[in-house]
Amino acid sequence: MLLGSSSLYRLLLLLTIGYITYLHLSFTKITSPQPVPAQDESSKLSTPGARIPQKIWQTSPSTIPALNASHASRIQTWTSLNPSWRYECLSDQAAESWVRSTFTATSPEPDLVSLSWLGDIYLSLTDRILRADFLRYLLVYAEGGVYTDLDTSCLVPIKQWAGVNATLMEQAEVVIGVEADRKPVENDWRLYQDYRDWIWGVENWTFGAKARHPLFKAVLENVGKKLQDLLKSPEGDKAVLYHEVIATTGPRAFSEAFLEYISSTQEKQISYKEFSMLEQPKLVGGVLVLPIRAMSVMEADRADGEGARSLGLEPVVRHWSEGSWKGSHIAVLGDKPDGWKEREEKLSTEEAKAKKERKAEKKIVKKEKAERRKEKKDRREKKMDKKMDKKMAKQLKAVMRGE
Repeated sequence: MLLGSSSLYRLLLLLTIGYITYLHLSFTKITSPQPVPAQDESSKLSTPGARIPQKIWQTSPSTIPALNASHASRIQTWTSLNPSWRYECLSDQAAESWVRSTFTATSPEPDLVSLSWLGDIYLSLTDRILRADFLRYLLVYAEGGVYTDLDTSCLVPIKQWAGVNATLMEQAEVVIGVEADRKPVENDWRLYQDYRDWIWGVENWTFGAKARHPLFKAVLENVGKKLQDLLKSPEGDKAVLYHEVIATTGPRAFSEAFLEYISSTQEKQISYKEFSMLEQPKLVGGVLVLPIRAMSVMEADRADGEGARSLGLEPVVRHWSEGSWKGSHIAVLGDKPDGWKEREEKLSTEEAKAKKERKAEKKIVKKEKAERRKEKKDRREKKMDKKMDKKMAKQLKAVMRGE
């Protein structure tokens, strides 16, 4: 009896172990990780529902190692607060290569082929700030992402730029910020020559969009035509005034294109008043407009004049307004830009050298002409001598024959 009970016990034990093993194998089969399909880079840079790809763009005359310490620390604010975003800073050389390979008639993408004339314009520009402004629009249109100047600091992660209205950033196809929204003060005519009653505009130091967004196509076409006209002028882009930069490639040109685009999407004329005195972000036609304090806190805190403050909103970007280009672009005719004396001395030296070279060339040309005249005279004299000799020979023969 005990033996039977022992055998039954062993049998039950074996059955229990077998059942547990079966359950373990089944669970392992169900829950073991499956191979994950490879993802391209663009899928890694976007999150579900996001419209703007996770790319941060900056441009610089030099490569990142050559930037100064303040620039490096500001770059760190962008990368540390947005760790999942790809960061890229294009040097002048890299930017030119990118434009040549992207905005070209041989591009495999038809929409870029149709805009290849913009690449030609960019490559024709010599003015540094016109090039830098134009490049940021080309980059965001072709690649998408967020562009920001080197003299900016990121204060809040990009996905939180709409504050408590977080869903607005998820819905946004474009994000821009108001730069100025106030009554004019004494010296504004030097910058805003057409504004009399109220100054309003969006900034162009930080903005973002999904690739190939029609707003940025409108910006590029607007700016491209202005640059075409500028390059056709007698001086081209060699002596561009400060306010001309603002109106041709800067914030005013950007603001004009924005209002024209919004008007077209709403099928009615939209003025700046729709976006003036904003206290909260406003989404219209996929374009998210942030109030003045978000990206232009220095302007929001101006002590002079009446204007927008958006005091209930925290700044998301700090623009340090270094404006290194401003000193080389005079505000009005008659002003002298920074370094004008050195440039005039250099120009004077170059002109003297060119004048000396032209004088030497004229001397050479004069000498060559004299030599050609002498050669022609010698040939003519030789021909006459030959003719005379022939005539004399004929007369001598006649004399010898007694004629």
